[in-house]
Amino acid sequence: MKPLFLLFSSMVLGTAIVNLTVNAPQQGTQQARQKLVAEATVEFTITSDSAVDANLKNILQQTTKTLYIKGSQSRVDIFGPAYKQTTIIDGKQNTATIFREIGDNKFVSILNTAQWKAFNSKYDDMKVELVKATKKILNYDCLQAIATLKDGSQYTIWYAPNIYPSTGENSYQFKGVPGFVLEYDSQMEGSQKSTIRYTATKMSLLPVPTAMFQISTQGYRLLQQ
Repeated sequence: MKPLFLLFSSMVLGTAIVNLTVNAPQQGTQQARQKLVAEATVEFTITSDSAVDANLKNILQQTTKTLYIKGSQSRVDIFGPAYKQTTIIDGKQNTATIFREIGDNKFVSILNTAQWKAFNSKYDDMKVELVKATKKILNYDCLQAIATLKDGSQYTIWYAPNIYPSTGENSYQFKGVPGFVLEYDSQMEGSQKSTIRYTATKMSLLPVPTAMFQISTQGYRLLQQ
């Protein structure tokens, strides 16, 4: 169970996602070319490019991530064979509610603005370098960004500069990225070698039901922060 906990602890910080409130470009001409995405559903595959044990690889292959965006609200579902996690973020208040199910056990964490900021403290003083590398994801022309954390670790982000979300997954993790993030890496906790990669495989711009963001803690054990 410990490897599974470490895996999804990393995914909490890595979530995903997409609150991803992307800073709009300062140059008016570039901003004019960008399309605001106010509602979207984005599906991601989750893989690892490192030599993790076979059981963990199998878990990753069966795990999916889905990002939902509606105005200032976002939701990220990470569903695996023995674990479910839903993170609902209020982009206006910058608060988060995280639901976790491990087997028959259900837990909920309710984070106010200060707690959500502390939860993402690993991204404090993060530096983002925008580079010229390009590739296509979901038929979008994407650019690369390299994020460097205060501990010196780095991860790669691929974003579509022609679109940006009204809100998203994590404003701390993707601060300074001028577009919609469609692929990114996240390092597993407790490991210097195991890297998880999230890649968008499908995007729908149809309206997202409001019910997706309704919060009910009934049946969940509240975890004190």
